[in-house]
Amino acid sequence: MKKTDDELKARYLVPSNKQTKLSIQIPTRTANLITEYQAFYKEVSKEEVTIDAVVSAMLSSALTLDKSFGKWRKNLLEKNANSGTEKAAGNNTSQIKREEEVKLDIS
Repeated sequence: MKKTDDELKARYLVPSNKQTKLSIQIPTRTANLITEYQAFYKEVSKEEVTIDAVVSAMLSSALTLDKSFGKWRKNLLEKNANSGTEKAAGNNTSQIKREEEVKLDIS
């Protein structure tokens, strides 16, 4: 059954106050889709939303839905908790950031 415009609901996660800047390059098509989603969200929810919030919510959702990643991350965090470190597997300089938001610079 197809939903009407009134029944559509944009999924949106409220970001935390702590943010980290991350600059990436993405395909133009993906950037355009993100901008279109921003317009969709505004139309459906009647609320303004920033590109940062849209990308943050989408990434958070994708990472949460990836069950294999979730299992891997859980195992890594448990392993690191037992060893007293939070270092990512295979990389001594990379730290796993818990519950932080990353700011993407989409130009």
